[in-house]
Amino acid sequence: MDSHLILCSHNGERFIKEQITSILDQEEEIKFLHIFDFASSDQTLEILADLQAQHPQRRWNITRVDHAPGAAASFFHAIQKTAPLVQPRDCVFLADQDDVWLKNKTSVIKSIFLKEIKSAPKDRLLIFHDVAITDEKLCITQESFYTGNPYSVPRDLACDRLILCNPIIGHTMTLSGALLQLAAENLHGPNYLMHDWAIGLLASRTSRICYANTPALSLYRQHDNNVLGASRKRRLLSKIRRTHSFAQKIIIQAKEFSFLLTKVEKEINHPNKLDNWLIKITQKRNLSWAIYPTLGFMAFARGPTIQRKLLSAFIFLRWII
Repeated sequence: MDSHLILCSHNGERFIKEQITSILDQEEEIKFLHIFDFASSDQTLEILADLQAQHPQRRWNITRVDHAPGAAASFFHAIQKTAPLVQPRDCVFLADQDDVWLKNKTSVIKSIFLKEIKSAPKDRLLIFHDVAITDEKLCITQESFYTGNPYSVPRDLACDRLILCNPIIGHTMTLSGALLQLAAENLHGPNYLMHDWAIGLLASRTSRICYANTPALSLYRQHDNNVLGASRKRRLLSKIRRTHSFAQKIIIQAKEFSFLLTKVEKEINHPNKLDNWLIKITQKRNLSWAIYPTLGFMAFARGPTIQRKLLSAFIFLRWII
């Protein structure tokens, strides 16, 4: 089993050195470092070159891409380029450019990986872990991400809840090579909100998902340039506006995921009523309208927070208009 890292960067000069240094300083070394820089116009590439020169014994693969398509598309690109280089039982870590790993992350995750890969269907495994949320200067503001409001595991790993929310943070993900290859074959396009959500949805149907039930293994830095980030306190009007926009994106993503289910139907481990219904909706055009009441009902009935119940109202509104 080899270990790999996939990291995507774009204008990351403020934090990327600290992040990669934390990866290089792990108790257990990652063998291959696959870093994709998407059209940075700052000093990111120079910082990467300096780090590579300081650690020539590591196996670096730094690729510059001449456009920046956004976080989700960037990771889809990186996954597709890396997938041919891994074996089914290789261990693949994902990383963002602005967080910090604690020293024991890789040793803890690899230990879990070696144990769980033995029972993973077709060697497809996804492991994720908790984080401590910090401010820009890495001062901890919240000891755990999974406080129950809005996210909790295993509660939010249920198949229906995963369509409405994503409890798995991208930079905490470790994938087996087999799952990475399945993702490379099936995940692409602009209709997914984020790459980690898409991977979580795919894994929930085709793979084994394990939560590392340990203290936080990384620091989740919050700053002005976070694409999504941890939940923040917002005024009611701001929450309503965000939920309205989110509802439209959820509908688009759910439709895309329904198409995905039809593609990987034979790979689904345990078909459930919801997935069978989504596949039916996709295959019969005269049922396409049914995605709206399906999502709306789920958001209201299964949403444990006020925000998710409010989501149902906007989904029904989109259906009406």
